[in-house]
Amino acid sequence: MALKPLLQVEKLSFRYETQVIFEEWSTQLGAGITWLKGNNGVGKTTLLKLLGCALHAQSGSVYLDKLCQKTDSLEYRKNCFLCQGELPQFEWLTVKELLDLYLSLYPRIKTKQLNIQLNSFGLVEMLPNSVSTLSLGQHKKIQLALAFSLPVTLLLLDEPLNALDTTALEHLRKELMDSSRLEQQCIILTSHIDPLVPITKLIEL
Repeated sequence: MALKPLLQVEKLSFRYETQVIFEEWSTQLGAGITWLKGNNGVGKTTLLKLLGCALHAQSGSVYLDKLCQKTDSLEYRKNCFLCQGELPQFEWLTVKELLDLYLSLYPRIKTKQLNIQLNSFGLVEMLPNSVSTLSLGQHKKIQLALAFSLPVTLLLLDEPLNALDTTALEHLRKELMDSSRLEQQCIILTSHIDPLVPITKLIEL
C-alpha cells in the first residue's frame, strides 16, 4: 500500500521576466530524501524557494500534509524550513540574537536540540560574534544546525554539502541517515555530487 504523500505540487507555473522555469509542473513526495538534480539554471534553487515561500508562483497549488500554501500560509511556513547558502543579512545582530529570532518564529523548536546541533557543528564559540563576521561555511553550518533542530515536515536543503569541512560533512550525513528523521520528514536537497545518503526519490529537472 502506497504511503500518503506529505508534499503535493499541482500544476506549478513560474517564470522570470525573460524565462519560463516551470509550466504546470506537478509532483508528489513522501517522507525521506528526494535528490533534486539538474544543470545550473534549470530551476533547482527556484523550486526550493517556491516550496519554501521565498518566491510565489504565478499559478498552481502546493499542499504540505493537508496545509495549503496559499490559504494556510502561516501554518505552512511553520512546518517548512529553507536552508540556503547564507543567512539573512542582519549584520547588526549577533549569532545568538539571530538564533533567538528563529526561535520566536518556530515556537515548537526545542532549545536543547538546537544546542546539541550547535555543538556538533562547532558553533558554540561563535554565538557572541556578529553575523557580519561569519564565513560562508559558518553561515551554512548555522542554517544546518537550525534545520536539524526544527520539528518541521518539509526540509529544503540547497547544496548542503558545499563549504563544509570534513567534520561538518560527517555530522550532516549522520543526520540525513537518521531513521526517525527519514520516517517523519520530507527532505529535498540539491547537490551536483552524490550526497552519499539514502535517497527515496530522484528528480531531474
